[in-house]
Amino acid sequence: MLCASGSLGVEFSPGLLFDSLRPQTFTGTGSLADCVDSGHPLTLFSGTVSVSGQGDVSCLASENVTGTVTVNWNGGTGAASSSISITELAPLQPADQLAFTGTVTNGRYAGQTATIEWVGLTIAPDQSCLTAPGVRNISGTTTGTLLPA
Repeated sequence: MLCASGSLGVEFSPGLLFDSLRPQTFTGTGSLADCVDSGHPLTLFSGTVSVSGQGDVSCLASENVTGTVTVNWNGGTGAASSSISITELAPLQPADQLAFTGTVTNGRYAGQTATIEWVGLTIAPDQSCLTAPGVRNISGTTTGTLLPA
């Protein structure tokens, strides 16, 4: 399954710093659009996304990340939602990307490995990975992929 567009906004608390792993909580909402399922390639559908979790995170790395991504699908075939148990967070990095990886624990695509990646994120001008309190809010456009387990 591939979604060609969408959006995401995520808040980190207390804020991401360049190379200092520290405990963070994160929450976010967004959307996935122009989604195509390989089993039904002529049907486009979309979904709303919510994200929540915690872990030791910096702008460059993460450890001990847990959380959930929930996608409520609008169209397509199968269950109306997917719950993804987050096992990895690929943080901002120099290319302004953020990716959540985990396993779909229930709903549509259950049992598959899921990676949803947001690219082209925007960091507010008053926030920086180099100075405290760090990056607290990010937003941007997205693509998403669900890969077979």
